[in-house]
Amino acid sequence: MRTILYTEDNKINRDMLSRRLERKGYRVLTAENGSDGVAQATAHKPDLILMDMSMPVMDGWEATRRLKGNPETKPIPVIALTAHAMLGDRERAMEAGCDDYEMKPIDLDRLLIKIEALISDAAAAVAAVPQILSLLIVDDNKLNREVLGRRLKRPEYKILEARSGREALDVVQKGGIDLVLLDSMMPEMTGLEVLQVIRAEYTIIDLPVIMVTAKEQTEEVVAALEAGANDYVTKPLNFPVVLARIHTQLALKRAHLSGRSAAAPAAAPAPAKAVRPPATTTKGTVGQSSRLPEPSAPATRATPSHRAVVWKSTPSAPPPAPPAPPNSRPPSGRPSSPPHRTPDSRTTFGSSVGQAETWNSPPAGSEFPNLSGYQILGELGRGGMGVVYKALHERMNRMVAIKVIDRKHWSNPEATRRFYREVQAAAQLSHPNIVLAYDAGEYDDSHYFVMEYVEGVDLATLVKQRGPLSVEEACHCVRQIARGLQHAHEQGLVHRDIKPTNLLATWSPAPLPPGARRNGPRTECGPPESVGRATVKVLDMGLALLHQPSELTPAAAVQTQNNRVVGTADYMAPEQWMNAHKVDIRADLYSLGCTFYYLLAGEVPFPSAESMEKMLKHHLDEPAPLATFRRDVPPHVADVIGKLMAKKPEHRFQTPNDVHDALAAQVAATT
Repeated sequence: MRTILYTEDNKINRDMLSRRLERKGYRVLTAENGSDGVAQATAHKPDLILMDMSMPVMDGWEATRRLKGNPETKPIPVIALTAHAMLGDRERAMEAGCDDYEMKPIDLDRLLIKIEALISDAAAAVAAVPQILSLLIVDDNKLNREVLGRRLKRPEYKILEARSGREALDVVQKGGIDLVLLDSMMPEMTGLEVLQVIRAEYTIIDLPVIMVTAKEQTEEVVAALEAGANDYVTKPLNFPVVLARIHTQLALKRAHLSGRSAAAPAAAPAPAKAVRPPATTTKGTVGQSSRLPEPSAPATRATPSHRAVVWKSTPSAPPPAPPAPPNSRPPSGRPSSPPHRTPDSRTTFGSSVGQAETWNSPPAGSEFPNLSGYQILGELGRGGMGVVYKALHERMNRMVAIKVIDRKHWSNPEATRRFYREVQAAAQLSHPNIVLAYDAGEYDDSHYFVMEYVEGVDLATLVKQRGPLSVEEACHCVRQIARGLQHAHEQGLVHRDIKPTNLLATWSPAPLPPGARRNGPRTECGPPESVGRATVKVLDMGLALLHQPSELTPAAAVQTQNNRVVGTADYMAPEQWMNAHKVDIRADLYSLGCTFYYLLAGEVPFPSAESMEKMLKHHLDEPAPLATFRRDVPPHVADVIGKLMAKKPEHRFQTPNDVHDALAAQVAATT
C-alpha cells in the first residue's frame, strides 16, 4: 500500500481529504504544520507528500526547502496545495522545490492523476540507471560561466562551457549536448544569431535552448522566443528558478523521446548534425554565402486589426472615394493607389459593431500589389501570414479579401506545392459556416489567397466588448462552427487553428417591406445583443499548414520554418504540439472545446504567460471549472466541453456532428 503524508493545519480539511484518499486505497499520515511534516517525512519516507503552503510554525515553502535539501527526503515528490486566489503561490512553491501543485478547492480526480504520475515517476527514477546530461553554458564573460557552472553542478549534469557563439556551434556540432544556456549579448555573434543557426538543424524538443538576458531587454526576449528559444531567465539570475526551468525542459524532452520510441521501432543513433557557424566574422553570415535569417517580428496576440474580413463601416463615416470603373487604369498600367487604412486609438478593424472606416495614404515607400483582375481598395490589416487587402473583383463586380502571404513562408518548392494543394481543397468547400475561398495566384515572388469578404466581428472581439456569452448564444455559435467543421471533415480537411479570432459572426440585413428600397450603405452587423441570430463562419481554412516545414522528420516534428508550432497555444490540442501533420479532426474539436470554454468563461482555459507552460497544462492539467466563473452553465454543457477537451483524441467526440447533436437538446430547451 502506498503511503501519502498530508501536511495541513486545518483539521477539517485534513480529515476530509484523508478519508477520501483512504477510500481510494492509500495509507495516509497527517501532520498539522511544516515542522511536524518534515519530521514525519524523515521518519517514515512516504511515497508522496501533499503540502499545504500556508501554515503556522513552519509554512509549506520552508518545509519543502528542508525536505528537498535533505538527501534522504529529496526524492519524495511534493504536491503543493494553494488557495485559488493567492496569486504567486504556485511560482513560490515550484521555486521551493515542489514537483507539482493543486489549487483549492481540491478536485480529487485531477489530484489522483497527479499523485499516480508522480509516484510512478519517482519509482522509475529510483530503478533507472542515472543518466548524465550535458549542459552547455555559452557566455563571453568568464566569471559568469564559472559562477553558473558551480551553481548548476549536480551529479546528473555534466557542465561544458563556450566563450563565444562560434565556439558554441563547434561544441553543438560534435553532438551529445542536452540543453544550452545561451547569453543573448555577446560580441562577434549574438545569442539570437547562434539560436537561429541551431534552430536550422535542431527542434525545440531535440535541443532545448534557454536564453539568458537582462531584465530590461523585453524586445530581445520576444525575438528569441519567436526564433525558437524554449524559455528564458533574466539577470541577476535566480538559481532555483534556473534549475526549475532546466528541469522542465529536460523533462519535456525526455517525455517526448519516450513517446517517440514507444510509437516507432528503435532506430540507429543519428549522426551528429553539421551545425555550420559563420565562415567569417562578418555578423549575420552562415557558411560561405547564405545570410542568417532575420529575427522574427515580436510575437503579438491576434487582435481585431489582424482580422481582415471583419471590418465594419457606418453611415457616419466619410465614405471613401468610389472605385474607378473596372477597366480604368492610369497610363502606367497600375491601378490608381487607393487609400490606406491604419488603426488609431479609436479605430480597429472589426472591433465593434457600427465602427467607421479610417482611410489614410499608403505608408511612404509602399505600394499596393498589382493583381490582375482585382482593384485594390485598401489595406485591411497585417498579421503573421502577411497583408490583407480589400479589393474589387473587376469582372464579377464583387468585394473580396486578398491575403498576400509573406515571402518568408516560401522557403522551398514543396511549400508552394503544399499551399496550392491546401487552397484547392479549401476551394471545394461551399458551406454557410465557412468563409469561401475564391482564387489563388502568384505575385512578386510570393503568393496570394482570395476569399469571401465578410462584414462582421470575430468572437474574441465580441467577448472582449460585451463579456462572456450566454449559454444559449455560446451553444448557438459552437453548433454552427461544428457544422462548418463537419463539412470540411467530409472533404478531408483539418483546420489546425480553430480559435475565437478565426471565427466571424455576421448578421444579414433585416428584410425590407415589399416594394421598399434600402437607402444608404448596408449595416450587416446587428446589435451585440443579437448573437443568437448571427451566422458564424470559420476563417483561414486551408492556411494553417503554410507555417509548417515540408518534410517532417522526427527532429522537425514540433517546429515550423520559424520554429513555432502550428496553431495557437491557448487553443491547441496536446498531440498538435508534437506534430501538426499527424493530427485529425479531433484536434480541431479540442480547439473548439477551448473556444467554447472561452465564450462562457471570458478567459482561456490556461491563462499562463509562457507558451511552454501552456503546453504542459494542455498535456497534464484540467482547466478551472466553469462554476468558478458563473453558476448558470448546465451540467450537460460542462460535460460537452470536458469531452471536447479530453487529453486523448479517442476520449473526445469523434466528429463535429457528434458535438452538434450533443448540444441540440440544450438549444431546443432555450428556444
